[in-house]
Amino acid sequence: MTDPRPANPPQPATETRSDTRMTDMTHNADSHTQPTGETETMTDANARPKLERGRLAQCDFRFVPYESAVDPMERERVLARLEKTRADYLEKREQLKGAAENEATIAKMKAAAERQRDEASQNWQREFRENMGAQSKSLRSQCKAEREWQLEAEQQTEMLERIKPQMEWMRLQTQLAREAFSRALRHARKADNQSALFDAMESLFDSPQGETVASRLQTLRSRIEADLCNDIPYMWAAFGADVGTQPGPDIKHHMSPDQRATLANEVERCYLAALGEMVVAAVPKGIEPVSDETLSGLAPLNCEDGRNIYETHIGRVRRVNELQAELQIPH
Repeated sequence: MTDPRPANPPQPATETRSDTRMTDMTHNADSHTQPTGETETMTDANARPKLERGRLAQCDFRFVPYESAVDPMERERVLARLEKTRADYLEKREQLKGAAENEATIAKMKAAAERQRDEASQNWQREFRENMGAQSKSLRSQCKAEREWQLEAEQQTEMLERIKPQMEWMRLQTQLAREAFSRALRHARKADNQSALFDAMESLFDSPQGETVASRLQTLRSRIEADLCNDIPYMWAAFGADVGTQPGPDIKHHMSPDQRATLANEVERCYLAALGEMVVAAVPKGIEPVSDETLSGLAPLNCEDGRNIYETHIGRVRRVNELQAELQIPH
């Protein structure tokens, strides 16, 4: 495919960067010779206007993960949700901790009663054999002790059985509260990370160094577009275009609208990849991630049940409702 037009068509006269800079210098010189009541600081500020903060939060990104909580008001709601779920989880697991300690106490009392029962049983049976069946006061006392300890063990066993549904309910309640806290924590961490990144990026490009970077980015994009348009294997495979004469972006005049859109998407992808590659390469090594105590997690207690017994969140909620009905616990 060849372009019938000249390889280097005449370009319309445009104002070069040096002309623009010279014009600005002349204008600034005139401004200094004709006082207007403005201070030098105000003139410097007008030379490079400060961009609107929060502009990145309004962008529709292709690759940056969406996070609604970048908005300041939404961020406050996310943090409030985090504190609420954290407090709810801490309250429920403290209640579970107390109930688990009571359950452990009952289990110890049951085990002690069973040991006393077995000891009393062994004592009267041994004495019975040694006395050839004669019943002494000591023997009857040991028989009575065995029955009493047996009753005590049965009572503690019944208590453990009765508390079992309540303990299951409390463990599930705590597990659900922990899941809600974990979701809120993940959301808050993502929002905090994205908000901090956006603030830092905006501050960078509001600075003179950022202005220097920005002034070079359009040239980088043009270079990427030209290299892609002159990429013989790619252009032939993607569009059937012969770019052996290295026409650069002029080849787009011989492409259909759909082909130009496809090429523009590829240029955008390569441009964003180049930006990301440079940022990653420029980041100093060994920088530790910023930690915020507000966004720290909580290690589960030993009494919590982290097993996925009911497979899904819906299954756990259904079981909680069943236990509440069984225990006659108000919702």
